[in-house]
Formats: sequence, structure tokens, C-alpha cells
Amino acid sequence: MKLKLPNIKHTTSEEAEILSQIRNAKTREQGYARLIEMYSRKIYWQIRRIVYDHEDSDDLTQEVFIKVWLNIKNFKMRSSFSTWLFRIAYNEYL
Repeated sequence: MKLKLPNIKHTTSEEAEILSQIRNAKTREQGYARLIEMYSRKIYWQIRRIVYDHEDSDDLTQEVFIKVWLNIKNFKMRSSFSTWLFRIAYNEYL
């Protein structure tokens, strides 16, 4: 069953597909793996610009994806998914 996502005008088709996979219990882990593959380097380097230590940046990147896993159900589609994700990263390194 394909999940219909409301108001995805700010979200790319690939992001929408990943979100659909994550929200489906049968494909959740596959979608989450795609999400990490798509964004982990970008998130890491966003954090690394502020946190100069590799280990700390790596730990914070992992924390970001844990928060995404725990809070994906709260994503309201009011902004693009990447904006939401990078805001979590920003809040995490503050």
C-alpha cells in the first residue's frame, strides 16, 4: 500500500519516496538506510564546520539520525524534508 503524502511541493520526489518508505512499517529500515546514505556526508560536514573534532562531529551526526528516526512522525511537510533535517542538525550542535 502506497502512502499518500500531503503537500510535498517543497520536498523532492526522492525525499518523498524515502519518507513513504520510512512511514511504512515493512520498508522503514530500507528507507532509513537510503536517508542516511543520501544525507550523512552533508550533515557531517555541516556539523564539522562548527565542531572541529572528527569524533565529536561523527557522534553528533549519529545523534541527528537517531532524532530523525524517533521524530519522523512529527515531520509536518511545512518545509522541505532537507530543511527539517538540517534544522535538527543545527539544533544538535548548538
